[in-house]
Amino acid sequence: MDVAQGHVDNRPQLLTGHTGAVSCLILAEEEGLGLEGHLLLSGGADRTIRVWDPAIKDPSKACVQTLRGHGGTVSSLAFCDGVLVSTSTDHTIQVWKPDEGRELLLYPWFSPHQRLANLDCWATDLALRLGETAGLYVGDEQGTLSAYRVQTSPLQLTRWRRQPKAHSLGITRLLLLAQEHLLVSASYDNTVRLFDTQTGTAVLTIENMNKCRFSALCWDSAHQELLLGDEVGFVYLWNIAAEKCLKCERLHEAGAAATNNRAALTIRDLSVSNGELLVSRAASCDYWLLVRDQKYSEAKGHTGAVIALGVHEAKGEASAEDEAVYSASLDNTIRAWNPYDMSSLSVLHETSSEISCMLHSPLCAFLLTGNDDGTIRLWNPDSGSTITLTGHTNTVCCLDVVVRGRADLLLSAGFDGHVGVWDISKRRYAMPRLEAMVRAHAQEILCLKAHPLKGTFVTGGNDKRVRVWSLQSYELLATLEGHTEAVTCLAFDANFLLSGSEDGSVRVWDMHSHMALGRIAAHDAPVEGILVVAEYGYLVSCSTDNTVRVWDYGAGEELKAWRHPEEFRCIAYQRSTEHIVAGTDQHSIVSFPLSEVVAEQQALRDQERREEEERLAREAAAVAAAAEEERRREEEAAAEVERLRLEELGLEEEDEDTPRGQKKGGRKR
Repeated sequence: MDVAQGHVDNRPQLLTGHTGAVSCLILAEEEGLGLEGHLLLSGGADRTIRVWDPAIKDPSKACVQTLRGHGGTVSSLAFCDGVLVSTSTDHTIQVWKPDEGRELLLYPWFSPHQRLANLDCWATDLALRLGETAGLYVGDEQGTLSAYRVQTSPLQLTRWRRQPKAHSLGITRLLLLAQEHLLVSASYDNTVRLFDTQTGTAVLTIENMNKCRFSALCWDSAHQELLLGDEVGFVYLWNIAAEKCLKCERLHEAGAAATNNRAALTIRDLSVSNGELLVSRAASCDYWLLVRDQKYSEAKGHTGAVIALGVHEAKGEASAEDEAVYSASLDNTIRAWNPYDMSSLSVLHETSSEISCMLHSPLCAFLLTGNDDGTIRLWNPDSGSTITLTGHTNTVCCLDVVVRGRADLLLSAGFDGHVGVWDISKRRYAMPRLEAMVRAHAQEILCLKAHPLKGTFVTGGNDKRVRVWSLQSYELLATLEGHTEAVTCLAFDANFLLSGSEDGSVRVWDMHSHMALGRIAAHDAPVEGILVVAEYGYLVSCSTDNTVRVWDYGAGEELKAWRHPEEFRCIAYQRSTEHIVAGTDQHSIVSFPLSEVVAEQQALRDQERREEEERLAREAAAVAAAAEEERRREEEAAAEVERLRLEELGLEEEDEDTPRGQKKGGRKR
């Protein structure tokens, strides 16, 4: 789920009349109420309640009634089926009822009906429901919840249940979910609690992870979700049936710089309708679009662009707990994430130079990073200790690891146009050493990939060329030309090489003949990363055009396009969960379900198979019907022949039985 911001009408109608601060405000909606079926009710520090019709454009006439009866600030209001209930700092609850005989008039005239003055402290909020499940629920400054039975004929309130210390501190907000038989309460103790309205039992407690109070409550009945707002500007979407937070996001005040002023950040109220969320603060009122059913999840933690990703998979007897997703960022950190819920596990800090690339390879136990100062660092991901390799004279921006014979080799390349070959084999008392430094391109090298079986490695860069090199002799074997912009990424799939470029295309090459096999117009912006999911034969690409795409590259067919508001920089495949993880320029890691594509393609194949079976069945049925028709015609023809034969035979017998004279027509007279 994502949120997209919009703005409400910035020319609001100003209603004046209270002589003190407005302490509470509710919208009363009922058919025939006011000019447009609703009235605005406000309570203030001036001890009055005012009834407004916002449909009246003349502000001097918008207030249609002023109610007086409290001896202190009106602290809360509730309205249901024509009945108004108010609370005040004077420790009273006041029930107001419309005068009888005014049903046909445009506005009801509220008069005092019942006053409850036996409260130990002042009530802070209330919730009212009439009808079959009638009840009044009151929260107070001591954290106590009180429930009142509501008798409708005649209208009368009687205390039913009192729950001291429902919260450890004062209650600030109440929300009644009548259909769910739940009461939601927020408190200064930084929690929201849900109570069963029948028994008073607490069924769920939600603690604020920001250690501040929840300031707004809202129920989305269409999606059965509870929305919460807090003092530092966060909005939470909770599925209370699953007891799970679906989304937590900080909604910054529109048009304002980030601020630590809690009064300005506090979300005062929330309202949701038709996928639009209205958020009010002290000085603004914005609406946000709730976009649901997004096919991705996000992890945030970096404060700079995510430039590289790696996945550590459990092998052999290793448990799933050993798995991790690693990310490197321009904020000079390497983070480890739980691959199942993308929670942060650990952070490594680079202090000497800016990280320019990262590699995690199953061939070695290290995390490897290339740096802006030309160094390469081998990290122990558990202890954070490092080994530094020097040899390049400029930024190292690509790395790969390959086995040659008994040696584990690290290949590095970067802006100096050279490829470094390092022996990083595990040997007692032996440190990684530089074996060769090969001049590969006259311009910057941007990508490098070794073929694990062919004994070759491939480079690409700003000169728009792809070059193939021998891993044994470091000789140039072939130069592949076709891209019109810099080559940014490479991937192998058996005997095929795939190259991505800033020209937005991915090209396919045969590594036997070094011939071009095809070109895919993959993106509308530079291709930043590609990978091949060998078990399915899919090519996955990402780009700064805000998309990650899945391809059947043999057919040049796009199978899936995932879109996101941020620009992608890198991708990796998480095999254990069948997810594509992608890093963005805007500091996020986004996870997309590849299993969804697999299921969709399987469904298409099943559909094609069923259609082919149906087609064959129809053809077989048509052949059988044609054969049956032919047999029927033959039988009819044979029957006709037999009938004619029998008729002819019958005539002959009749002639034989007829007397001679009758045969000649009888004797003449």
